[in-house]
Amino acid sequence: MLARPKMMILAIIVLLVGLPQTVFAHSHIESTVPTDGDTVEEVVETIELSFDGGIEQGATIQITTESGEEIEPADVQVNSPNIEVELAEPLASGVYTVAYQIISADTHPVEGDFTFTVEAEEVTEPEEDVTEEPEVVEEDDANNDETTEEESVGSEETETSTSDEQQTTEEGSALIWIIGGILIVVLIVAGVVMARRKK
Repeated sequence: MLARPKMMILAIIVLLVGLPQTVFAHSHIESTVPTDGDTVEEVVETIELSFDGGIEQGATIQITTESGEEIEPADVQVNSPNIEVELAEPLASGVYTVAYQIISADTHPVEGDFTFTVEAEEVTEPEEDVTEEPEVVEEDDANNDETTEEESVGSEETETSTSDEQQTTEEGSALIWIIGGILIVVLIVAGVVMARRKK
């Protein structure tokens, strides 16, 4: 009779030991892209994390540079047991640390971090050829200035010529009046003389 309880207890112990350990274990990081400690010589636009067990939604991912500057991810997609992190722009050359906080399928929080280095060639945009256009406007302005100066000189010459003609005309008129006055005086004197002789 005592053998049966002992056999039942032994069977329960075997069942407990034989159950898959993943039922009771937390989810742990299995692999990352880029790999922890790896040096990447290509453009990094996404970061991937894979776990050895199921994970819940609501993962927190923090990316920091060697100087401590934080880079905000553009989007974090949780597709258990994987996480894909999209970046707003490719990472520049430098050392980066990715810290993660997730909740495993057994509701236990799990956190950790990994580091990688980027040595990608920087993409430089080709310089646009800038063609210098001739400064037509300035030449036009110079031509306009010259034309204005010529017109001004011509106007001054015209005004001077007109003034000289007016002065000459006035002098001629004055001379005519003087000569006419002299003739009148001479005629008057001659008339007086002739009148006296008749007497």
